[in-house]
Amino acid sequence: MNRVFRAATLMAMLLGAGLSSCNKIDFGPDEGYTEKDSSNQSTGAVDNSDWTSDKDWKKEEKELFKDSGVDLSQGQQGGVGTLSFYPNACASVGAFTIQSVSVPLPPVLPLPPVYSLHGRLAVVDKKYQVLSSSNFELQTDRPLMLRLDFSDGKFKSGTLYRMYYILYDDSKTLFLKGHGDIKIKK
Repeated sequence: MNRVFRAATLMAMLLGAGLSSCNKIDFGPDEGYTEKDSSNQSTGAVDNSDWTSDKDWKKEEKELFKDSGVDLSQGQQGGVGTLSFYPNACASVGAFTIQSVSVPLPPVLPLPPVYSLHGRLAVVDKKYQVLSSSNFELQTDRPLMLRLDFSDGKFKSGTLYRMYYILYDDSKTLFLKGHGDIKIKK
């Protein structure tokens, strides 16, 4: 009887450990983030999945922006030239930049139109808990730089966090969804 109880307890613990790891972010191999200095130059490790467009998101990722009204399963309508975050690792304040956004052109327009897009971002810990979020506006004909402050006590030195971002228009058409990993080093 005692052996049966121990075996059942061990199975429950293993099952619980397996389920709890399903809802955690996998930051990937090596350092898990793209290292940049204060002038946005690469200084080491590169995570090719960071600061780009993501095709598919898990349920936990989609939940971060559920109140936006944007269907995050739809195809993305735009393209982004360059996204980055620097410095990374970050002591207190970092810059999230979007250098250019392309939009599909109607067949008869000689010049690309300028679109105003809405943006949202969420910085989360490894368990998808939102620690910081922001809304912003972007004009497709000019770059954007957002300064993000990590100096409060929510962000611990030596820890990786993930920032998710989306861009969409007034009709809730998705232009971009993606993520990037940020290391805090105070």
